[in-house]
This record gives sequence, structure tokens and C-alpha cells, in this order.
Amino acid sequence: MDVNIIFILVAAIIAIGFFSNYFFKKTRIPDLIWLIIFGAIVGPILGLIEASFFMTYISIFAAVALLIILFEGGSSINIYSLIKESFHVLFLTILGFILSVFMVAFIGYTFFGLEPLIALLLGAIIGGTSSPIVFPLVESMYELKKDVGLILKMESVITDPMAIIVSLVLIETILISPAEGFLLQGILANLVSLLSISLVLGFFGGVIWGSIWHRFVHYKYHYMMTIGFLFLIYVAVELTGGSGAIAAFMVGLVLGNMPSIKRMLKIKQTLTGLTKETRDFNSYIAFFVRTFFFALIGMIIQLSRLELIFYGVLLSLALLGIRTFVIRMCTYKMQISDRQKNIMSLTYPRGLAAAVLASLPFIEYNIPGTDIFTEIVFTVIVTTVLVSTIGVAVIEKKNRIKRAVSGESPKKTEKQGSEAPKVKDV
Repeated sequence: MDVNIIFILVAAIIAIGFFSNYFFKKTRIPDLIWLIIFGAIVGPILGLIEASFFMTYISIFAAVALLIILFEGGSSINIYSLIKESFHVLFLTILGFILSVFMVAFIGYTFFGLEPLIALLLGAIIGGTSSPIVFPLVESMYELKKDVGLILKMESVITDPMAIIVSLVLIETILISPAEGFLLQGILANLVSLLSISLVLGFFGGVIWGSIWHRFVHYKYHYMMTIGFLFLIYVAVELTGGSGAIAAFMVGLVLGNMPSIKRMLKIKQTLTGLTKETRDFNSYIAFFVRTFFFALIGMIIQLSRLELIFYGVLLSLALLGIRTFVIRMCTYKMQISDRQKNIMSLTYPRGLAAAVLASLPFIEYNIPGTDIFTEIVFTVIVTTVLVSTIGVAVIEKKNRIKRAVSGESPKKTEKQGSEAPKVKDV
């Protein structure tokens, strides 16, 4: 492929990613929609890019994307406030994820003819909301209660790594015992083994790096040392039978909460966590990875089977139904208006984590029956994003009209239901 064409594509992708973020508050359309559309135009529609050119490297890029996503997700979680003040968030997150996984698995097994473990894997891939989409969507919502916004943010931060971790565990289970079928005992045993290795090594790796890193934080480019350490611990954990991606999540959790961890463990040794500069730089890296990966998904996607698109839309509607049920259950005793509950129900977009995981089972691990995942997950991502964006916009427009007719002021609306449980931001 000509170098000039590649450079033009890179410039176009960065520009689209930047301006779609810039105009998000006006258009309410997340950047992933424009990036996927652009990738589809230059890829399967116009044929300017051959999908085979990227298929060779997508597994490597997906592994890097997992590394960066989980590290950022771990570093964004405030472990102290999560443990102390976030019962509603954990209840909503865990119940919503579990019910979503089993609903998707039931539909996949009953209507798609998937094997039980394969159906569960599809459910895990699209089981959680996407923080890169939820965060800007919540921040742009008109008069959304602060407590509700914080719950939605924390939920998305937790479900990104949760979806990745559960999906990786299921992949390992399928690879280890593909002939055993659906064995709960095997899944649990593999889960304990994989998590124990990954989380323990990731935790100690984060603590060790925190004890070393303070020697470098005053030097230029010090953050690159942390990136290098992430790649190193990824390889080390993979070689010991764990998951490097899960270990990266734990490293991010430790470094992002170093003061709290130091107090809890009563460590007197100097430990350094993430500085503002490192967090900013990590956000730039995450933007770069997210932008190019969504464009790459558009380039390699082949929407050639209409039944898979139908399945994707069906799953999106099923996820919305489960989401509505879970929101009503989790907020039953909370003083939140019906309008706020409807907004919470509609804020369920799938995004980067699902896009990264969709291609792994077939391309990276050659698991039979998972070749349809990419098209189904692509449809789910687009459908859930559009439903969330349009649905929230319609609710807010109706509320503005109602206030204009009744002469009700915005401040009065904001005070309603203000006694809901408070949750700190992550």
C-alpha cells in the first residue's frame, strides 16, 4: 500500500476523531459512529483499503487495546469510594451484567443455535456499557441529577473491565476443555486459576513499580517507563498461565489508588502512584487507540448476512428490556423521578471493549462458531448507541417543552429527588 495513502488515512482518522469529540455536545453522536462509517467507506464500500492488509495485525492491535483499556479502567476506579459508598452502583452493575449475559446467551442458544459456552461468551462481550461513550453522553445531558450521572459513570467504568475479564476467562475455558460443553465447575475452576494468577501478580507488580517509579517521576518522558512496564508484566503473566490484560487492570487499580492502598496495608516505604501528567498522557494514548480501532473495525467489517444484522438488533432490544427491568429494581427505594429512571435505562451503549473482544475468539483463538461475532457485535454497538443518543434527546426535549409550558424553572427541576444516595465520582 502506498505510503502517501496511509498518511492521508491517518490524518483523516485523527481529524474525524477530534472533531467528532469537539461537536459531540451539539450532535450527541459519539465519535465511534463517524469513525466506523469512515472505515466502512474507505474499506468495503470504496475498496481503497484491503481488509487483508489489517487482518494480519489486528490481533496485536487488539491486545494493545485491551492493555490500554484495562489499565485506564483500573486507574479510573476510586477503590475507597467504591467500597464505602457505592452499594447501588455495585448492585446495578453486577445484576445488570449477569442478567444481560444470560439473556444474550439464552437468545444465542435458542435462536442462533450457538453452543452454551459460545453463547455465554457472546453475552459477556456485549454485557456491559462503554465508559468512553457514557462519560461524554452523561456530561452533555441537560439537568441530569448529579447522583444519577455518577452512578452511570461508575457503572460503565466497572463493566468495561468486567466484560473483558469474564470474556477472557470463558475463552480460556473453551480452549482448555472444548469437548466438555457447559460445565459450571470447569468455568469456576478456570476463573479462580486465571484470576488468582493475574490479580496477584498484577497487584504485586503495581506495588513494586510504585516503589521504583518515584525515582523517575522527575525526569522527562517518565510515563513511557510505565508503558514499558505494562508490556513487560503482560508477557510475564501470560507466560505463567494468567491473563496479561487482567494484570494490567490490577496494575492500573493499584497505581491509581496508591495512597489508599498504602494506608490500608500500612506501608511506610515510599510508593508513587499516577501523577496528573501520567493520567493526561494515558488519556491521549487511549484516544489514539480508541480512534484507530473503531476506524479499523469499519474497514474490516463485512455486513453480508442480513440475518446477523437482525440478530444484532434483536439483542439490542433485549438488552434494553433487561436494562429497564434492572434500573427499576435497583432504584426502587431511591428518590429518583421516572424521567431520570428512563434516562438511566436508555444509557446503555456498547462500545470499545465490545469492539475489541468481538474479533478475538475467531481471529486470535480460532474458536469455531465465533466467526459471526464481529457482525453481530458491530450491529449491537451501532444500535445501542443510536437508541441511547436519540432516546435521551427525545426525553430531554419533552422535558424542556413541559417546563416551558408550565413555566417551571430549571433550578426547581434539579432539586427534585435530591435526597438520592450520594456517590463520589471516579
